[in-house]
Amino acid sequence: TWQEINTEIEALLLEASLIKKHLPPYNIVMRDDKQYLFVGFTEETFPRIMYTHQPISHEARNMKHETQEKRKKKFLEYIGPFTEASAVKKLLRALRKTFPYCTCKKPHTKMCQQAELGLCMDFCCRIGTEPSREQRASYLKNIRFIKNILVGRQKALITHLSSAMKSASKHQTPHAASASVLSGTHRGL
Repeated sequence: TWQEINTEIEALLLEASLIKKHLPPYNIVMRDDKQYLFVGFTEETFPRIMYTHQPISHEARNMKHETQEKRKKKFLEYIGPFTEASAVKKLLRALRKTFPYCTCKKPHTKMCQQAELGLCMDFCCRIGTEPSREQRASYLKNIRFIKNILVGRQKALITHLSSAMKSASKHQTPHAASASVLSGTHRGL
């Protein structure tokens, strides 16, 4: 059987999920998860998004003899495998402009360069800042939107952004970033 898909990104996401679901016996190349990219979300108050080629199984995460370094890099969830690593990285770079998230490897005292560029919310990785409940909710909402796009739930995001743009236009607030992401997401970047 075949399915007609609107964009290349959607096709790649569907292909990856079907291979993961059915594990076809003769498609050995596509089942080799060492070649393909997974997007990992860390298990932290403010989850970070990282790339990996070999996701750690749930059993391996719970091993008692883990090193301190491995314990720091616990991932709660992986999405993938993605056959086109460059397309996924390009998509995440584009999404980060509207949905900022943290990639800092360790906490710091000064504003990080990514926060200065508007790609990080700053309170998520800065020592000595106490984020409000609203800031935390906003950060987690960004992560949820990114996850939805990566698993192929773009319609919900497009609907949300469309309604946000309509309400923003009523209040005469700029919505260029939302419009950019909406059109970019719709085209599949």
